Amino acid sequence: MSQLSIKKKKPQSPPDPKPGIILSMRLQNFMCHDHLAFEFNSHLNFIVGPNGSGKSAVLTGLQVALGAAAKETERGAKLGDLVKKGCTSGSVSVTLSNYGPFGYKKDIYGSAITIVRTLKTSGSSSFKILNSAGTVQDHTRDAIEQITAALNIPINNPMCILTQNTAKTFLSTCSPAGLYDYFATASLLSDTKEHLERTYKDLKEMKSAVKAKSEILEKIDEEVEEKRKKLELAQDLASGGEKLKKLKDEYQWALVKEAEVALKDIETEINKKKSQIITEEEAIKGIEKKISTLTQEDAEITARAENGAKESDELRDKIVRLQPELSEAKEQQRAAKSEYSKAKGNLQRKDAEIKSLTDEIQRIRETDFGSIMKKKEEDERKIVELETTQKAYEQAKSVAENDFNQFDHAKKRAEDESSQCLRLIQDIEKKIRKRTDDIQRCIAENDAINLFGRDHASLVKDIRARGLQNKIKGPIGAYLNVKNQSWAPAISCALGGEANLTSYLVDSDKTAQALRKMMGKHGFRRLPTITACRFLGKVHDVQNEKIRIQEGTPFKSLMEELICDDPDMMNLLIDTFNIYSVALIESEQDAMDYMSERHLVPRNCSVGYTKKGQVFYPDPNYRVYPSRVSTQTFLQEKTEDIVQSVKREIEHLDMLKVDNLSKRRAALLDAKANEEKLAEAKARIENLTRNIRNCRMQIGNLEREVANVAPNNIDIMTYQEDLNIAEAERVELKSTEESQLRVFQKEEDNLNALKKLVEQAQEELREKLNQVRPLMEEQDKIRASMADYKEKKEVRLKVIRTLQNGEKELVKKQKKTLSDKDNLEKEAIDSTSGRISPSDASRTLAVKISALKATLDDERRRHDLNNLPELIQEKMDLTNHANDIKSKLDELGEDYKRCKQEFEQRWRHLTRLQNHLATKVYYNLKGILAIREFNVETDIDFKSESFLLKISPKGGDCQDVASLSGGERSLSTLALILAIWEITDQPFRVMDEFDVFMDGVNRQFALDFILKSSSNKPDSQYILITPLSIDIPEDGSIGIHRMHPPRP
Repeated sequence: MSQLSIKKKKPQSPPDPKPGIILSMRLQNFMCHDHLAFEFNSHLNFIVGPNGSGKSAVLTGLQVALGAAAKETERGAKLGDLVKKGCTSGSVSVTLSNYGPFGYKKDIYGSAITIVRTLKTSGSSSFKILNSAGTVQDHTRDAIEQITAALNIPINNPMCILTQNTAKTFLSTCSPAGLYDYFATASLLSDTKEHLERTYKDLKEMKSAVKAKSEILEKIDEEVEEKRKKLELAQDLASGGEKLKKLKDEYQWALVKEAEVALKDIETEINKKKSQIITEEEAIKGIEKKISTLTQEDAEITARAENGAKESDELRDKIVRLQPELSEAKEQQRAAKSEYSKAKGNLQRKDAEIKSLTDEIQRIRETDFGSIMKKKEEDERKIVELETTQKAYEQAKSVAENDFNQFDHAKKRAEDESSQCLRLIQDIEKKIRKRTDDIQRCIAENDAINLFGRDHASLVKDIRARGLQNKIKGPIGAYLNVKNQSWAPAISCALGGEANLTSYLVDSDKTAQALRKMMGKHGFRRLPTITACRFLGKVHDVQNEKIRIQEGTPFKSLMEELICDDPDMMNLLIDTFNIYSVALIESEQDAMDYMSERHLVPRNCSVGYTKKGQVFYPDPNYRVYPSRVSTQTFLQEKTEDIVQSVKREIEHLDMLKVDNLSKRRAALLDAKANEEKLAEAKARIENLTRNIRNCRMQIGNLEREVANVAPNNIDIMTYQEDLNIAEAERVELKSTEESQLRVFQKEEDNLNALKKLVEQAQEELREKLNQVRPLMEEQDKIRASMADYKEKKEVRLKVIRTLQNGEKELVKKQKKTLSDKDNLEKEAIDSTSGRISPSDASRTLAVKISALKATLDDERRRHDLNNLPELIQEKMDLTNHANDIKSKLDELGEDYKRCKQEFEQRWRHLTRLQNHLATKVYYNLKGILAIREFNVETDIDFKSESFLLKISPKGGDCQDVASLSGGERSLSTLALILAIWEITDQPFRVMDEFDVFMDGVNRQFALDFILKSSSNKPDSQYILITPLSIDIPEDGSIGIHRMHPPRP
């Protein structure tokens, strides 16, 4: 099978790729290939081809060329198995970059190293190593190993080459032990730990040797000491009497000296207690003065509060008294309105009746039979007109009822909106009071921590009181400031906002547990985040990784704009947010112009933020995301800065309050207007109902007239009598209607007057309560302060009493000690010729005197100590021998101490490195999985060698990755591999079938993961093999190598 994979469009590589990056590769009669050649991109490469096209042969060829055995490739038992069938030999060659100052033996190999390995079917192989000019420089495997070691290419490490079987097993199982093994091997932690364990074994052997030498030296020292004592005894026997007399004299004056010292100590203690009593009395005077001031303030506030409460009670009583009158007036108004409506309706019906009778009488008087028939036709025509009018009234009534319902709905909606605005106003007033209280406490205590809230302020005070400020640091925002305050919101957003800036940093997990217990005592509704890491006391060196900004460009470095004097806090920001690679851009247009063009993006820039909070990721993965910027930044370190910030926040809340007050007034006006419209609609409905009844009555009358019309049946006298009666009744009804109207108007005026009185009283009550409430709050604070000061006064009074009793006891003790001292001094003068300065304390001297007496007596009885020169020579010989052994032991001990210190230092470095790499892997993995909106938790136990990975695909609780679906598990494990790759520094990484077990959606996210991760390592090379197609635009940083399908 002959396959050619060189693309028509050759990827453009940087002119100076990192040493060790694969520039090209060729396979000749190797596995399924006749001839296969690649020119690799120096950054990101995809090898794409269907199953059977020989993709994995590329990875196998790379392993073989760099010196791997056949079994290590998992593709054959011996190298001859890798030669294409039908051929006697094959070869693989790899050209590696050797550019830059860190290249390997550049004077020999130049800018590139080519390794050619020829394979025979017999299983033998040979090497050729060529320089950039094509000249053979070496043939040995040792040279290959030296090259791979110098260029940091560990071919047997999965961080460098992840084979097909290993990748499938890793992506499908994800056991904690397997994940840890890959992590430890990839990061070289396992090799480091093994080396330290061997060193520890050597240290134990060295310690045993030191112990053996020490035991020998102890025995010799015991012999020297025995000789020395024997020699001293002989000398003491010669001059024992004089020494004993001298010790006794010293003992007498030692007693005198100790008595004098005791007197001085007693006098010092008495003066100290007097000074303490004076200090406590001065403090009590200050407390009494403050209590007096607070008492006066309390009395003034009490008088004002009682006066306000009395006026409030009077207003409440007035409102209570007016409520029954208001209810009665409403009932009377409704009753009067009903009676007036009835009287008005009766009068209208009577007018209609009179008109009907008048018309009938007139008709009778003026008509004959023909005119009667004409009248009948006229009545029938009127019936039709009245029926039409009735229908129009009914339609108008339907419209009026619909308007009524709409006005009623609008009124309820306006009332709901008014209630909602009122609740918002109350919440805003509560926030304003809280922030105002925070400002007052901040100014009073001159401590900006109060602006983080009462819970944080009390917690920090507790930390300071316990002396834990060197182990617990936080909130993080209290340690940060910015050079230009206009950037504070954007920087706050870049650092994770309130959730991160109100979190805490501790030096160990044990301290973190203690801090959580402390938080539970300070009223936190939601516990802040705690991060544990070792405090180094100096800032990480990120000089080579920090962003490079050219003059004349609109970029600023977040790290340089940030002010932080605490190195441990700065290290947290470096490890967590990579602040050294974050850019600040003044305007959105500049960000779009520069970040979308790769050649304009500053070197090492990973992300950019504008003042409005937009987040820009640079080309080649250019994209923009909006971000929410808060006015409360939690960044200002100076008290006056934070006070001004909170004042601006209060001004903003005041504006919101005014806005909601306006909305509420508008809603109330709208509700009132709709209430008036409801009344109008109701009146229209009632009027239309009456008109419909009148039309029906008139239609009935006309129908009866038409049915009974006949000139011979007309009786004008009867109609006249009915007319007279109706007119008399109308006079009564008119009088009644006018009377009811006057009653209704009177009740309406009375009701409006009572409503106005109630509203005025309620408004006065609200104003009075708003005046009294702050007074009560201030009074509570004053009384709490008074109680605190009274308690302090009682404590200091108890202290004074205790000090006075102690002073009396000391005076008694002083008198007794002075008397004893005089007696001792008299005895010492009598027994000696003058004052002597004792060489030791009296107790020690007494012991020496007793021991010397016993020794002299005993030695005179037991020892023959006449041969003094012989004793002196024996002691000198033993001493010289002991010094010789001690000198050798000191040298051995120094060696052991130095080795032990170096071992302990390296072990501490290993522990810090483990924690640092675990943290970096977690945040790398978190950043990668954020593309998929997955939540992640990691737990790396270095003692049990376990790596537990938990993932939450839907934003819920995280679960073991083994319980996920196959595609999600493979996607999460791929993200972990990429995260571990980001902490390693080998020049290239190769992985076979990275997208195994993934569906189309997860595979697309896998490609996004690879693009994001590789963008964080722009100087490293990635080679990924897949049987599926790749739809990614090719540019100077991405190369796609497509392989032909297998021939049938």
